[in-house]
Amino acid sequence: MGSAGSEWSEGSTWSADSSTSFGSWSEGYIGSSFSDGRGYAPRIEIRFCGDGIVNPPEACDQGEGNVDRLPGACSTQCLWNPGSSCQNDLGCSTNLCRGRVCTSCTQDVQCGNQRLCLFGTCAKCGDGIVTPPEICDDANESNADTCNNRCRLTLGQPCGQNGECGSDLCLARACTGCSHDAQCGPGRLCLSGSCTTCGNGIVQEPEACDDGNLINTDGCSNRCHKTVGQRCTGAAECGTSLCSSGVCKTCTADAACGQEGRCSSGSCVLSQRCRTDGECGATDLCVQQLCSSCGDGIVLLPETCDDGNRSNGDGCSDHCLFERGAAGAPLTANVFEMPFLPGPAGGTNAGGGALNTSLTDTPHGASGMASHAPVGDTGPATLAVMAAGAAVGGAWTRRRKRARG
Repeated sequence: MGSAGSEWSEGSTWSADSSTSFGSWSEGYIGSSFSDGRGYAPRIEIRFCGDGIVNPPEACDQGEGNVDRLPGACSTQCLWNPGSSCQNDLGCSTNLCRGRVCTSCTQDVQCGNQRLCLFGTCAKCGDGIVTPPEICDDANESNADTCNNRCRLTLGQPCGQNGECGSDLCLARACTGCSHDAQCGPGRLCLSGSCTTCGNGIVQEPEACDDGNLINTDGCSNRCHKTVGQRCTGAAECGTSLCSSGVCKTCTADAACGQEGRCSSGSCVLSQRCRTDGECGATDLCVQQLCSSCGDGIVLLPETCDDGNRSNGDGCSDHCLFERGAAGAPLTANVFEMPFLPGPAGGTNAGGGALNTSLTDTPHGASGMASHAPVGDTGPATLAVMAAGAAVGGAWTRRRKRARG
């Protein structure tokens, strides 16, 4: 019999004497005081993902060989990575088993059961339980609180890295909206205020499509918008920002773009009307009475140029309008601005009408503003406008000479 009062502590080894039938314990028992030598403690085993032993609910465990994103391998969550065989969604790190193979999702519809596709993984966002790749889950679908309807942090919330934010941009440890591609870093684009990796084959908001390449002629553009002729449910899906009768189309006139839009080179440019920069938010500027993302390197109305910065003296002004006399400024830029050049009070144009010197009161496309072709086009229409401008200048010069005589 064991001696009374023996003390046992975790990690000790105990063996019974020959008069007992108790076996030996080598690990995992709870220390206790034995008074009659017949006491024992239950064995405790601590199992965890990464110990090399597959224990439910684990689907796999390769110990130190567990690695994320390696096709066919076991993930650090002890679930199979894409490319591995599977029986159901629960065995896959992406929560998606199709054709008995773990698969990455590319859009919400693949996930089913009211799940969302988040960075290639199906997730039950909105159930109040934060599970990877979710960053938050407040059990609702509101975007007006701290956690958006795709389980990412909303603008202004504290963050540690880009992926935590709905905008996929964390600056100065706060979720921030982007205004141009350069803010998003190499290989990423700024779409509708959010950074995204267009061309990786995964459709993430605000992308409308992502076919895994950056080709513009295959139905999905190099900015992950649907091209002309593709089916659509809203203007935001189309590269031209015009969805008509369920199809992405090009515009031919401002009227097709609605009250807040203008037609530029076949695409609708939707802009908020403004009088000052302050009315356009923290990142945009008021350019010719319309809010513009001036400085992003993309020329869209009401801009006449955009050299990727907001500096004066380089040919393109801090409000994305050609500076007068700028070297290399296209002829059509001067034609565009010509109707607004100030002339002598009460002057008349070549057709006998009053010179229009007002930018504010003349809508785009009206008689006071010359409609122009894309920059670089010097076809008959452009030359006609230039000739009309020359006639105005010539008539004014002759009047001044006669007045002096």
